[in-house]
Amino acid sequence: MRGVSASRTTLYVREDGDDEADGRTPRTALRQVATAAARWRAAGPAYEAGWTIDVGPGTYTGGIALTGARGLAQHDFLRIVGPRVGGHPNRPLAVIDHAAHPGYRFGLRAYDGVSVWLEDLAFRGGFAHAVDVRRRSLLHWHNCHVDGQGVGQVGIGVLDHCTYAVAGGIVENLTKHGVQEHHHVFRSYDIARSYDEQLVIRGCPIGLKAKENCNGHVDYLTIEDCGTGMQLNGMSVANLRFLRLRRNGVGLAVVNSQVHNTSSVQFGEGDDANERDLVELGTSADLTSWGWQEGSFARTTTNAHRPLLTLGASYDDEDVDSRHPRAHVELRRVVRARRYRAAGTRFRVVVRGVVTQRLARAATLDVRLDDDVLAHLVVPARTRAGTAFEAEVEVVCARDGDHQKVTARVHGVPGALVHRALELDLLRDRSVLVVAGVDPDREGALVVSTVEVWG
Repeated sequence: MRGVSASRTTLYVREDGDDEADGRTPRTALRQVATAAARWRAAGPAYEAGWTIDVGPGTYTGGIALTGARGLAQHDFLRIVGPRVGGHPNRPLAVIDHAAHPGYRFGLRAYDGVSVWLEDLAFRGGFAHAVDVRRRSLLHWHNCHVDGQGVGQVGIGVLDHCTYAVAGGIVENLTKHGVQEHHHVFRSYDIARSYDEQLVIRGCPIGLKAKENCNGHVDYLTIEDCGTGMQLNGMSVANLRFLRLRRNGVGLAVVNSQVHNTSSVQFGEGDDANERDLVELGTSADLTSWGWQEGSFARTTTNAHRPLLTLGASYDDEDVDSRHPRAHVELRRVVRARRYRAAGTRFRVVVRGVVTQRLARAATLDVRLDDDVLAHLVVPARTRAGTAFEAEVEVVCARDGDHQKVTARVHGVPGALVHRALELDLLRDRSVLVVAGVDPDREGALVVSTVEVWG
């Protein structure tokens, strides 16, 4: 079935409008974009012509639901457009603001085959998803902006067999992902022709995350000042054409996935350098020689594949001897405060080691966040020489702020599960410190071989 070429239906939305009006002219405009979306749904589920929602300058509520109706063909977009501002990077004048109605968890939601075109719109504040697109829908994004203001979670979420195309805009200050792709998503960033025309993602824990068979082009995208710039996971594929990554913790993380055209990726240099350009794990063979070139990683991390999102690691053995009655391993400022103050976020500390002599008395492992003890763990007396152990400490933010729950256990030796509540000050970045202690009579010894922090 194909679409038809009849005249488009236009609904007008203005800040001084009235949701009881007909919305058919600027003088009889509606007040909320969500009301216009409801009128569009009521006219469905199929349409003889495309629809446009013309949004004037001003502030509007979220909760714009585009579900239960669809066009007849790809070109039958529902177009939601704000006042023209001249394209990227000019800020849109029509703003969907979470503060205008905090009860809405989403700014705009498009499910079940909807084709939606968004242009010159802004989404602001604490939405769980500013734009949420799922289940075989099609999204076109033209110079739209998202500012999570440090409380919004996801800027653009595209899930479950959807297609989306992006040209321009800014996505920033989210607590989870700037752009999230999940489960058979096809992306197209190839409708922009320069960095000056394309999206910028900044100030997010993960700039763009693709998981489970997501693929397509990433052209002229800029990702900066994020924990991880771009993360591909679960057999995802990206054709990177002039991707720019700067001032991120990790520029590009590739796990069981593939990338192409890597020679055009621009990693920041000097003041714009990423802390680590590339983390690669799994079967992405085309990245292997590129990823391990000298200078791509710190020297202490070039000897093996790294776990995804390892914030810090030590592979230096700390032998306990008469001069060092305790083993200390410190990973400085690896827990980024901004990331772990949001409810549901977590980090994990993994300590691996071996008992080198039979323990006459119990030995201890203290895992700390600076001066705060996360867990006090015990390797029991009479543990035999050669016994390998692994301590795992997980810290989960129970609710926004400084309320955490900790679980910890030593694997490989008998021991109790540690479970406790904490109130950690995470207003600043914190260091992880692991201290391995033995009895003062030197009857036994521990070696700590690896400390990793995952997040």
